[in-house]
Amino acid sequence: MELDDFQTRFAKVLLRHRLLLRLNQEELAEKAGLHRTHVSILERKRQVPSMIAVLKIASAIGVTLTELFREVESDQRPGEEPPAIPKGRPPKDQGTQVGRRKADPKKRGVSPKQR
Repeated sequence: MELDDFQTRFAKVLLRHRLLLRLNQEELAEKAGLHRTHVSILERKRQVPSMIAVLKIASAIGVTLTELFREVESDQRPGEEPPAIPKGRPPKDQGTQVGRRKADPKKRGVSPKQR
């Protein structure tokens, strides 16, 4: 297996497990003792994971190194697929916007002095 292929496969396995566990990158990073950006970098195939990072990730997702590497090396489709990733940002909770008024589109970009 080429290094680029390993990197791609590891990223897919990492993302799949994170989504199956319904964790965001920050939550997985906290469980693994890594920084959130490190998880992001690995998922985006920007860096080859170190053995320490692989060990921490395996522990955080509840698998052994053997199971994790077996899945990375496997050409078979996984038995269980994660839920689809919702597009865009989650909707804002309307209850937290206490005291905020809706912007008047006529006054957008106009300072109080210009009105």
